This record gives sequence, C-alpha cells and structure tokens, in this order.
Amino acid sequence: MNNKNKTALGVGITATVAAIAAAYYFYSSDEGPKHVKQLKSWMLRMKAEVMDKLDDVKEINGEAYDAIVNTVAEKYKQLKNVNPQEVIDLANRMKGHWKDIKKDIEKTTKHTMKTVKKEVKKATKKVAKKKEM
Repeated sequence: MNNKNKTALGVGITATVAAIAAAYYFYSSDEGPKHVKQLKSWMLRMKAEVMDKLDDVKEINGEAYDAIVNTVAEKYKQLKNVNPQEVIDLANRMKGHWKDIKKDIEKTTKHTMKTVKKEVKKATKKVAKKKEM
C-alpha cells in the first residue's frame, strides 16, 4: 500500500471515529437526550478539539484517547465561564465511551481495508494492462 492510500485510510478512519463518537454520545446511549439538553457551546468546542487532536495520532488506542481528553479538559477547566466540575464530568463521559468507539473503529477499519485492497487490486490490473500494450 503506498503512502497516498495509507494517508487516505488514516483520514477516513479518523473522520469515522469522530462521527461515531459524536453519534454515540448524543443518540445511541440511554442518556443521549439528556446530553443534547445539557449541551453548551464550550462542550462542542472541547469535543471538536479532542477530535482534531486525534487526527495527529498515528495509532488510536485507549491510552492515547484518554491522554488527549485529559489534556483538552485541563485547558477548559481554566476558562472563567466554565464550571470545572462540568468539564471533569464531560471528560469522564467521553472516556467512558472508549470501548464502544473501539468496537466501531474495528468494524470500520475492516471495511475500509477491504475497500482499499479492492481499489489497489483494480489499479494493479489497470497498470498491468497498460504494460501489456
């Protein structure tokens, strides 16, 4: 797999992880409607910042995810219009969803890898046909 395909795979996986995490947090859990009601603008910014930082991680795992959430949470606890306890609560809820996020990442990764392999196979056949001509 060349670097272009690896990059595309990484971007696809990261975007999928972000979407899955957000969807699960707001809609899949039993507390989803409660989360939507409690939503505040700083919460959205904090979650977006966590997702942005996940883009820079080469391998997403539980430790990396928790470290990113903790780093971003520390920043938000310092804001004057934000209750530090709410930041801690949000960070803990976000970290608590890691197992579900991991399952979805694994499913998505398998599907994405199948798609990439299929595309690489097609491209290889095209190149082989051109060389034969």
